[in-house]
Amino acid sequence: MEKHSFVKEDFYLITNADEIIRDRDGIVPCRLRSAAFSSLPKDLAVRAKEANGMELCFETNARTLAVTLEVLNPAVRDDGSLSFMELSAGDLTVCGFHPVYFRKGMQRIVFTIAPHAQEGVYRLSLPHGMVIRLVTIETDDSAYLKKSLDYMMDLSAKPVWIAYGPPEAVSMTMPSASWTKLVSHAVDILPVTMDFGGAVIFDEQFTQYLAARADWSLFSFLLDEAAVASYAGDTKRFHADYTRIIGTLRKTHPDHPILCISPLWSSSDAAAAVRGDAAPLAPYRDAIRNVMKNRLLEDHNLYFLEGTTVIEHNHGLCDDYLTLNGYGHVRMANAVSAVFKEAMKKKK
Repeated sequence: MEKHSFVKEDFYLITNADEIIRDRDGIVPCRLRSAAFSSLPKDLAVRAKEANGMELCFETNARTLAVTLEVLNPAVRDDGSLSFMELSAGDLTVCGFHPVYFRKGMQRIVFTIAPHAQEGVYRLSLPHGMVIRLVTIETDDSAYLKKSLDYMMDLSAKPVWIAYGPPEAVSMTMPSASWTKLVSHAVDILPVTMDFGGAVIFDEQFTQYLAARADWSLFSFLLDEAAVASYAGDTKRFHADYTRIIGTLRKTHPDHPILCISPLWSSSDAAAAVRGDAAPLAPYRDAIRNVMKNRLLEDHNLYFLEGTTVIEHNHGLCDDYLTLNGYGHVRMANAVSAVFKEAMKKKK
């Protein structure tokens, strides 16, 4: 049985309740659209669910398929419980599906399709915000293996839902966006792109997970309206949490450049502008500016980029809606690259 193991080059599957569609310009992020399923490659597909979560699907003619995954979230229970996961193989027989707990905050999951099983789709249901590392794929179907790996390599070249990079990768962009690849080319670095969506960046355990990772030396993050929705206008709490995020990262990476990007124009901002109302994201931009004002004087490796000065027009642009038409995509890449270049020049 053929086997491919990711040792030096890791693939991280990130669940973010988004789905990926392929068009003539490549792979772009989009919001939930069930109709887009038909455009996904059948060899290895991610199917979004209505609930907060995602399904990792393997559709194959292989008689044998073994997949090993690692759960990297620090919130995984100490007892190794995987009650929040479900393996669905339809009428097919599943030989093995078992977690192997090997250190706090990490589990290894192995599921194996029975030999001589009929072809079909195998789905692993994952909750929102889970971080999965694909370790190995073993199968007797060499064509399937090659297609799967080619597809993942293609996605990794356009970081959307897969974060890809060897251990020495030096850039972590959070959340990922369509400009990440351009940035990595412009500053000649390898990206580790993490797209979690929503408000998971404000989860203290998740922030500690980011701080514990040692494979990055540049970090940037940009929030959208989904990320701040849970605050419901409570900018005081938002200010405190934003400050905590930077402080947590600084405990383990005191000298690493961190780039904070204020939210761009969002769809709700654009609608409010048409009505003449106040922009919904404006209070959060002000809160971030206040955090930066207090920290920039003492933290010389902290950088701040006003997203609205890069994307000036209120056309509903935010990190999710940037397109590959050479406008917002390239503008953001150039702006972020300029900051990273300055940071690396100062570090020399």
